[in-house]
Amino acid sequence: MEEGKKRTEELLFFTNQILAKTLDESASFLGRGGKGIFYNSGKSAGEKYGKRFEKINGLKENIERISSLFETIHIEIYDENKLTFRECPFRNMLEAAALKLDSPICALGHGFIAGLIAAMSDKKINLRTIHAGPNACLIEIMGDILG
Repeated sequence: MEEGKKRTEELLFFTNQILAKTLDESASFLGRGGKGIFYNSGKSAGEKYGKRFEKINGLKENIERISSLFETIHIEIYDENKLTFRECPFRNMLEAAALKLDSPICALGHGFIAGLIAAMSDKKINLRTIHAGPNACLIEIMGDILG
């Protein structure tokens, strides 16, 4: 049984490597508009996924819900219009593939979170990366979710 689990983990790691490299190459091909395309794709996917949940209005409540739904995502409210992403599967994928942070892959993840919050709160929200780092990313919040 351990052998099967090890192979599954290796396959998952290999798949993540391929996905990260493919997304990175796609973003290079798309040029300057790549981040916007990835952000909007992630946001659309987040909105679709978020429609499955009961609506709650508060930013704090939605952040807590996201952290409880995804054990690989840990987001904190930094101040009234900023978030920190402490644990992020997209950053982990980039680091494992030795790719730079704040790439269009990050935009995909930030768009997904924005879409989730928008669908679960029925409020407009956009997220913008202020700083991307190995320990956390600082994200600005824009939209009527702020009140």
